[in-house]
Amino acid sequence: MGLLTEARNEQAAAKIGAFGGQGSGKTTTCSQIAIGLSLNFHQGAPVAFLDTEKGSDFSRIMFEAEGVKLLRVKSRALKDLLAAIKEAETSVCCA
Repeated sequence: MGLLTEARNEQAAAKIGAFGGQGSGKTTTCSQIAIGLSLNFHQGAPVAFLDTEKGSDFSRIMFEAEGVKLLRVKSRALKDLLAAIKEAETSVCCA
């Protein structure tokens, strides 16, 4: 058979970006999405958060309430982002 294959259901990775002004709910919305993905598709696996400001301080409460472990890196350095992504690929469901 060539390139054409029978259609079937497959799980795809979610690639989500958020844009909005200060206080518009970007961090809260993305945190809720990550919690939902963790609980519904990954048996409550941890979520990674690269925090360049203070968002993880406020989001932590939501994760604790839902029983999902929140792992974070507080940094603005690109090298830390790259290292965190590499580590997250094998240890978390959302980054």
